[in-house]
Amino acid sequence: GDSLCIACPLGVPRMIREILMYEVVCDTCMTPAGVNDTSGASFSLDPGTAEEFAYNQGFEKIGECYYCPKHYQLDGSGNPEPVRKKET
Repeated sequence: GDSLCIACPLGVPRMIREILMYEVVCDTCMTPAGVNDTSGASFSLDPGTAEEFAYNQGFEKIGECYYCPKHYQLDGSGNPEPVRKKET
């Protein structure tokens, strides 16, 4: 039943719960944006913060896709574009 937990600081049982987190990964290589210098994590509790962190790590959003610095380049006008695979 509802017994107190003598090992818990307040004698109140704790539980493990699922939480939703967000992380931006490169759509080409699936590399995550990296570790946040502030929190030490590579994820955020909201999508906007995850996106802001990714931009600070050099990621770019092109259309609906995210690219790490290795997988986009700037075109002649300075706009980001995905790096295309060279045809053999």
